[in-house]
Amino acid sequence: METGRVAAPRTGSVDVVIDVPSGRVTARVHREDARVVAVDFVNVPSWVIARDVPVATSLGEARVTVAFGGAIYATLPAAQHGLAVTPQRLGDLIALGREIKWALNDAEQAVHPADSRLNGIYGTIWFEDLGDAAGQVHQRNVTVFADGEVDRSPCGSGTCARLAVLAADGPPARWHRAAARVHHR
Repeated sequence: METGRVAAPRTGSVDVVIDVPSGRVTARVHREDARVVAVDFVNVPSWVIARDVPVATSLGEARVTVAFGGAIYATLPAAQHGLAVTPQRLGDLIALGREIKWALNDAEQAVHPADSRLNGIYGTIWFEDLGDAAGQVHQRNVTVFADGEVDRSPCGSGTCARLAVLAADGPPARWHRAAARVHHR
């Protein structure tokens, strides 16, 4: 936009289509007076694959929800194993997240229905519910991906996987405003 590589109106919005490993993503760039003021995106379709999947770990059985949001993720509350999403517990979250990822990686729940290149668990998303914040979901997350790398947020595909889980849970009053901002295709 500002470099001139993409034609854009001086004021208004323009879509930029990006091919990524999981499919096609559309970024919508909003401009005012020839300046970019906001960018949002529409990700690939996202959905829950399986719920309450048992996974044997060194700390006992974990029960995870597996969801797709551009990649396949195992998601679970940190409290399930007495953990919290804090820097002090990061080593434990990484170790257990790796165990969960590798235990599920070849499981039937880690199979993409149309594209085998997307098979396998990309990461484990730990979340901690922090309560109601002005009627919206308020959670803390950490994503353990690859072979023990960490992202404090669930990244784009992980965020979409988490939103798919929240949407499938139904719109409780505490997150109805957040659900209204989710684009469904």
